[in-house]
Amino acid sequence: MLRRVMHWTLQTHYNTQGAGCRRETRRMDRQWHASHRVGDARIMRPCGRRLHPAANQQRPPGIAMTSLQLLLLIWIANGAPVLAHTLFGPRFAHPVDGGARFLDGRPFFGTAKTVRGVAAAVVLTTLAALSLGLSPGLGALVGSAAVAGDLLTSFIKRRMGLPPSSRARGLDHVPESLLPALVAASRLGLAVADVALVVGMFVVLAVGLSPVLCRIRVRETPY
Repeated sequence: MLRRVMHWTLQTHYNTQGAGCRRETRRMDRQWHASHRVGDARIMRPCGRRLHPAANQQRPPGIAMTSLQLLLLIWIANGAPVLAHTLFGPRFAHPVDGGARFLDGRPFFGTAKTVRGVAAAVVLTTLAALSLGLSPGLGALVGSAAVAGDLLTSFIKRRMGLPPSSRARGLDHVPESLLPALVAASRLGLAVADVALVVGMFVVLAVGLSPVLCRIRVRETPY
C-alpha cells in the first residue's frame, strides 16, 4: 500500500513539474526502492529534500545501556582529579593556568585545576572505555570534554569573583557533563533526549552523593 501511494505521488509530480524536477523525482524513486530493499524505507519529499526517518521507527536496542555507559565515563572523568588528589596529595599538583591571570587580574582557572587532574581524567576514562568494550578514543574524548567543561566552569566562576572550590548552583555540574555528552552523542547514536537524560542523571547523582563523599573524606567539599 505504501509503495502504491509513493508511486502515485511521484507520478503526479512527474506529470506536473519541469524536466529538472522529473529527473529529481526519478532519482528519489530509485533511492526509495534501494532503501526499501535493505529494510530502511524513508519518507521522501517530491523534487526536494529528504525528510527525517519515519517517526514511528523503533529505537536501536541497547540505547539505555549505552547511555549508562556514557554516564559512567563522565562520572569517572569528573571523579579522577579527586582520586588523584587523594592518592598524591600536593605532589604533581601544577596549576593548568601556570598562575597566569586574566584581564581582570584574577586567575584564569585557579590552583584547584591541575595538570595532574587533567591527565588522570583522560587516562582513567580511556581505560574505562576499554573495559566497557568501547573505543579508547571515545574514552579519551569524553575525558577531555569533561575536563574542558570543568575548566569552563572555573573560568566563569573566577570572572564572577568566586574563589576556587566555591559553590555555584546550576553551574558546577552542567558544563562538565553536557560537553562530553554532546561530543559522544553522534558516535554512540544518542538522541537529544538521551543527552538530556544523561546530564540530568549526572547532576542528580553529583548533588546527592557529594555530601556522602565529603563525610567519608573522599571529597573536601560537600558539593
